[in-house]
Amino acid sequence: MAARETLEDAAARDAAIDDAQYAEVQRRRKLIDEGKMKLIPWEEVEARIFGSDD
Repeated sequence: MAARETLEDAAARDAAIDDAQYAEVQRRRKLIDEGKMKLIPWEEVEARIFGSDD
């Protein structure tokens, strides 16, 4: 019986994580749509992380 309870707990936890991730994506998408957040091209992010070869 304990294994079944663990599986149910894991499924509930996974569902809660999925819900939280979805809410965060929706929040960020709204900020982008409203112009309050901008996207950064990968090339710029890569240069910031790994340094520029220029």
